[in-house]
Amino acid sequence: MDTEKMLVCDVPAGTATAEARVVVDRKALPSYALEEPEPNPKPKLPPKFSQRAAKSCQVALLRTPSFLLGLFPCIAWVRAYNLRQFLVPDVLAGLSTAVLHVPQGLVSAIIAGVDPVLGLYSSLYPALVYVFMGSSPYVSMGTFPVTALMTGVVVRRYTGLSSNASALEYGGNETSSGESAAGVATTLTLLSGLIQVAIWLLRLDRLAAIISPVMAEGFLTGCAVTVIVSQLPSLFGTVIAPNNGFFGTPMTVYLVAKSVVRSNMVTALLSLTAFIALGVSKGVIARKMMRLTAVPLPSDLILVAVATVASYFLHLDTKYNVKVVGHITSGFPKPSVPPLRDWASLLPDAAAFAIVQFVSAFSIAELFGRKHRLKANAGQEMLAYGMSSVVGSFFMCMPTGSALARSLVLKDVGARTQVSGLVSCSFVAVTLYVFAPLFRPLPECVLGAVVITVLVPMLFKLRSLPRLWKISRFDFALWLTSFLSVVFLDVTYGLMVGALIGLLVIFLKLNTQTGSRLQTRRPDIFVSAEPTAEFDKVTVYRFGGPLCFASHHTLVDDFEEMFTRISPPAGKNVAKLNKMEEADLDADTVRAIVMDCSAVSFIDSCGLRALDTVVDICLQNKCILYLAALPDAALRTIKTQGALLRKIDPDRITPTIQDAVAFLSCQSSPPIAPSPLRTYL
Repeated sequence: MDTEKMLVCDVPAGTATAEARVVVDRKALPSYALEEPEPNPKPKLPPKFSQRAAKSCQVALLRTPSFLLGLFPCIAWVRAYNLRQFLVPDVLAGLSTAVLHVPQGLVSAIIAGVDPVLGLYSSLYPALVYVFMGSSPYVSMGTFPVTALMTGVVVRRYTGLSSNASALEYGGNETSSGESAAGVATTLTLLSGLIQVAIWLLRLDRLAAIISPVMAEGFLTGCAVTVIVSQLPSLFGTVIAPNNGFFGTPMTVYLVAKSVVRSNMVTALLSLTAFIALGVSKGVIARKMMRLTAVPLPSDLILVAVATVASYFLHLDTKYNVKVVGHITSGFPKPSVPPLRDWASLLPDAAAFAIVQFVSAFSIAELFGRKHRLKANAGQEMLAYGMSSVVGSFFMCMPTGSALARSLVLKDVGARTQVSGLVSCSFVAVTLYVFAPLFRPLPECVLGAVVITVLVPMLFKLRSLPRLWKISRFDFALWLTSFLSVVFLDVTYGLMVGALIGLLVIFLKLNTQTGSRLQTRRPDIFVSAEPTAEFDKVTVYRFGGPLCFASHHTLVDDFEEMFTRISPPAGKNVAKLNKMEEADLDADTVRAIVMDCSAVSFIDSCGLRALDTVVDICLQNKCILYLAALPDAALRTIKTQGALLRKIDPDRITPTIQDAVAFLSCQSSPPIAPSPLRTYL
């Protein structure tokens, strides 16, 4: 055993930290010396395809009781539930979100072009499923303006309804295309849920990492703009032609501005009054109430109730042609299978719904969970969203999601568990059974004002652009591209463009990563060298990222550039320089490069070829190459490939830079002896 001494601090306690010292004294070692050899390792046969498939899928795990219990996180929090600490905040949070569920459900149904009662169904059944299968207390499953807008686009494509058709047209009557608005919406819900369950089974939820928070923020901000613009016709009581697809949002703004002179003045005054009331209640009264209690003021529900009563007694729909919600069926729907005759043509839209729902909801779960040290499980969340949609589709639910406004309420009030979801579902169920018909005279313009007021804070995200510009031009471009593609193209195309730009940004970041030469600030501290610095006999080079197809050329280019700046040494040809025998090399002509691989998190086949090329370049220039601080994953790749170890001796792979420099300072390599690394040849 080599003698090793390490002194973290050799000064008395209480002395200034500037005097603390780190001293390490041990024999220099190659990497293989730190490995524990396996006694008589048995060769492992490669697994069969069926075994690999079973391992990659989670179907095989369904047989284990522990896995089945893991599918329902409610079991864990029910066992650990503390009535004294959790019940009051959970009940308050549930009631606070419930008063948002009702108006947002009605609004989302109007946006989606379906019967308003479907918005209430969508606020109940998916949320109830998520209570038992969800892992985040801050996700409020229910109607979501973004998915409602996307649903409206698909519904209008199949039914021919205009973008601001009256709610009285939203029933389940069959259209000429053979599909009803409710049928299209519920089929989308079922297909998107099945896609999410399939993603969970195949463990593809990890691919969501390509959608960065920056891209998601730009996408959601663009969706907010699109939803706000879609509500403009209802604010003025105008009727315009539907504008879907490319440049639909700018065209809607143009047509609304063009038809303002024909707007319904009573509707416009109602909209203005609703904005003023919401602004005063949320901007002034609610802030003062928050100083006294954590329960937020249900200004949206109060406004809806007052507007409904006023419209009923003033007969706004018959006397002044103000569009109202119309009849809403009370009670609960009977389970039924969604119509599947057009499922193949709806599949691409359903895939976009599945991704949008997961990205938006999981972003909220991660954001709020990080602040409260609650880790969101991506796989479990994907399954919960999928099952919420699948079950909800049998009860006439349209595609759902997690609205940011409701999640903010859950966070601010202090929800602890999914009991808040149970309370919220109970409130919505009572509303459906008792109070739903009372919303018939509710003006649509008031609901439009509620939607816009909820989404306006999302527009403040535009203020983050200057900060992103200073931090990362790549992130700035990703945010802006995602935002503009949603606004000017379409929500579905915006998501696709944002994901592709995200992949391009990742590639460019890998492609533009650079290596750097290091110089010694002190004997054991290495810092980046100036480009014009002279080359030492021992040059330390650091590669700053994964060595893969996108970055391998950087490594080769850097080594070629280094040797063009170094004049070749005079001396005899060293045929077996890799063995580094002392007699082969003159002391004055010894040159070596220590490659710091600590940042090389992984190596692919292109990276291995690049390393092979670099070794050849070093041999041609009579230079010794050491690989230092290789992470375990990269080292395993090199050992598995094996061919590289025929050109570079395993003794030249060291655990730290200091080990390699110590070997070279002695101008001789460590004793050549059989090592575990050689067994891979």
